[in-house]
Amino acid sequence: QSAPAAAPLGRMSAGTSDLRRETVKTKVASEALTEQAAQFINEGGRCASHLLFCEFIDNSLHAMAQRRAEAARGELLDDWIEVHLIYDYDTRGGARLTHIAILDSGPGMSQDNLKGWAEYHKPTEKRQEHIRGAALLTQKNSAANSEDMPFRANGELSRFGVGSKKAGFFYGSCLTAVSSIRRGAEVREMRMDKDRFIAQEAAGRDWDSNEIVSRDRLNRKNRTEEEKASPALLALYDRADKLPSYALFVISKIHANKADELKDSQVPAIASQLRDMYFVFTDGLQAALER
Repeated sequence: QSAPAAAPLGRMSAGTSDLRRETVKTKVASEALTEQAAQFINEGGRCASHLLFCEFIDNSLHAMAQRRAEAARGELLDDWIEVHLIYDYDTRGGARLTHIAILDSGPGMSQDNLKGWAEYHKPTEKRQEHIRGAALLTQKNSAANSEDMPFRANGELSRFGVGSKKAGFFYGSCLTAVSSIRRGAEVREMRMDKDRFIAQEAAGRDWDSNEIVSRDRLNRKNRTEEEKASPALLALYDRADKLPSYALFVISKIHANKADELKDSQVPAIASQLRDMYFVFTDGLQAALER
């Protein structure tokens, strides 16, 4: 084996682990992470567990719209979003939901973006003030005669607005954000684990201190034991790392009552509801107007 390469100047090194770590303040209200279930109710007979993926989908669509606002005319962009429900079929009593993952091929999140996303009560306009595409998109959508409002196109987007972190902790007690902004760039990860926050707080330590971990692509050294037990999730991490840019959100430690609401037999119904929500994007604008 060849010797590990030295860390480039300006990059924090963690010895031979190939993981670079930066401590950041996430400013996540620990109480809020334990009270999300009460904040969502069934709306119009639809199950909240079937809909709150939309928080992540909305974020992805918004990021892609920002990139399109900044892109050169005629530039081709391969934009897509996937929702993955990962089940363990080796358990007694049938399939058990172990992870929820939302992957998009958008522009990814820079270190500043990732820090801003993690700050629980920081207004969106403050988190995005340094993103040129965000400013261009806001300007474009505020024009009096604008006919191109990509992230509001179906009248449903942005109606949720409760935040992807709240939605993530509605489903489970651990939320991991993984992203890279261009081909060849390192991958940045931040894991927000409610159990860790509570343990830190109980020990009198700085509970809202967290880490952004930077790693090379296809490096699995930051994977947890729970993640390592899921071949499908590991394959998804590897596939994401082969994309030019991406954002991946993984929800783990799924709450038992949410797992009951998201059984594998319900996946077709969930897919149908998401398609109804985003029919402009799945079926095309003309079909949506006719509908």
